Amino acid sequence: MKKSKIILIIAATIALAAALTACGVKDNNVKPAPTDTSASSQAETALPTGEVTSPSATESTATETIVPTPAVTMTPAPTEAPTEIPTEVPTEIPTEIPTEVPTEEPTAAPTETPFERPMVKFDDMDYSRPDEQTVIKQIDKIREIIDAGKETTDKILERLSHFMGTEIADWNTMYAITNIKFSIEPHNEKWAGEMQFFDETNPKIENKFDSLLVSCAKSKYKEAIETQLLGEGMLDPYVDGPLYTEKMAELKQREAELVTEFEAFDFNSVVFDAGGYHGTIEEIIQQLISSGHMIDRYDIVMNQIQNALIGKIGRILVDLIKVRHAIAAEAGYDDYEEYAFAEELGRDYSPAQAAALAEGIRDKLAPLVGKFTESGQFIDDYIQYIQNPPMVSYGEIMEFSEKGFADIDASFTEALEYMQELELCYLGYDEEQVGVSFTTFIQNYFAPYIVIQGDNTISDMLTFIHEFGHFYDNYYNLGTNTNLDVSEVPSTALVFLFSRHLDKIQGFNTQQRYAYASEMKMGTLETFISQAMYYLFEHRAYALSDDELTVKNLSSIARNLGKEFGIEDSGFESSWPLITHYYMQPFYVISYVTSSMVSIQMYDKEVAEAGSGLAVYMDFVGNFDPYEPFLECVDRVGLRSPFADGSVDALVTSITKMLS
Repeated sequence: MKKSKIILIIAATIALAAALTACGVKDNNVKPAPTDTSASSQAETALPTGEVTSPSATESTATETIVPTPAVTMTPAPTEAPTEIPTEVPTEIPTEIPTEVPTEEPTAAPTETPFERPMVKFDDMDYSRPDEQTVIKQIDKIREIIDAGKETTDKILERLSHFMGTEIADWNTMYAITNIKFSIEPHNEKWAGEMQFFDETNPKIENKFDSLLVSCAKSKYKEAIETQLLGEGMLDPYVDGPLYTEKMAELKQREAELVTEFEAFDFNSVVFDAGGYHGTIEEIIQQLISSGHMIDRYDIVMNQIQNALIGKIGRILVDLIKVRHAIAAEAGYDDYEEYAFAEELGRDYSPAQAAALAEGIRDKLAPLVGKFTESGQFIDDYIQYIQNPPMVSYGEIMEFSEKGFADIDASFTEALEYMQELELCYLGYDEEQVGVSFTTFIQNYFAPYIVIQGDNTISDMLTFIHEFGHFYDNYYNLGTNTNLDVSEVPSTALVFLFSRHLDKIQGFNTQQRYAYASEMKMGTLETFISQAMYYLFEHRAYALSDDELTVKNLSSIARNLGKEFGIEDSGFESSWPLITHYYMQPFYVISYVTSSMVSIQMYDKEVAEAGSGLAVYMDFVGNFDPYEPFLECVDRVGLRSPFADGSVDALVTSITKMLS
């Protein structure tokens, strides 16, 4: 989930590197042709491809999201199922470069693929731990040749593209596999061991790669490398020396270890002393039953256990923030948030703009929650849904999605069939699974992958549609979309657009349609309120000095935010330690706000005129440029910036229309 500037460079140029190494390529400035799709916001890695997470149950929604309890509940809402991500593995790569591009209108389904994609099922993708020393030696060799300056420019480009398209691609592939397997089985000794390996080696590899970029930046090949491989100006920050020092590598390694500690945290095995009882949660409950005090002492004991859990998990976040303070200082920044926005996330808007947007939602949208949730058809439908939540199996999700996508556009059907054929989606119901929804891109196979931790309710279907938006984007853009704000639009918008086709899905009954629509509307309202609040929590938490960073002070920030947003009883004061993005991708959550503000405009257009919102969606995905900043992308498709004057007022109007 967490990506450095180097990662963004590699992911954004992987298609070109692949082409130069006879791996096939796609012109990202044209309409999508059947290929693949997060984003975000899928785990930590030194050099991963695009990954996208989705908000977990505590994070109300993506994507790219431990199984937390709901943090914000304005009305009793079912939790959204978490998801995970697949990984990549080396395989035979296509050797033909596409020569034609589809010419249909944005809403027309592509008829040709840009190249013959490797068709390998996920379970058939082999795993072998990469050799750290081999990669380091390769980097040292290329650096030595570049520093000597004797080879031709073409030869240097060939060496670099081959290295990124093979050694780095293989490394990313193996890391991705590890991340998926570990996320599904965090207590599996093999995958826990492999994750530890990557925690230790990823920072070393990134440190070495950083030194390679310095050599490139100082060489006579700089202009050609930027033009042909990395993008204009990408090497400028490296002209004055390495950005990734040995100390930075140590800090990044410590950061990765803390993230893994959070992911592997086993609630069920923690031993507590509470109310005179000793043992795990399950053991203490049995002791309460045996002692005959289950009714009169349960709440007291559980409250003590909850406070102990907050301390144990919250301590990890406290330590992470301190490490991240040191990372920012080592990179020459006074503030980690500024560092994260500029270096890790590559955003084209500032923390000040993000804070103003979140505060605008607090001041203008949050006060209207009562109006939306106390009366009217929306809340009547929602109450009916939560009282009788329809169960939906994995097979039904696939069936209903197939019928819905067929009514929307054939390109969605093609991507879905590809996903099903290669079994590129995992939907499990194991509580030990890491509670994070995300989609990733398996680099060597040009294949996206979805993982979902489900609960058999309609929320599983919304989670799948959301994650499939990431899948679709990666499928058609070869995983080159690494901008979190851009990558969240195809997922959030698809949930909206899909809702306009529910009555065309044969077998999708009235109760299920009400449930989908109600969950979507409540999820939209909760996304804006909760994610704005979650962002302001980070904004304030990272402003604390190391001496001020305590679990008690973080709980105080959460308590005050609950009051500011008018939802003191939301549970945020005690559930903030369970927000997975705080650990795995700091400052990600505001992207759910910005992307949803763009996506809801597509929904408004679709409601006003069928097909118009879809046309904008297809333009957004189909004419994607990996170097295009988020706000320019929004402007290109004719939509309003989330930071424009009056944007929050327009959002309130849109939400009011949706819920009325």
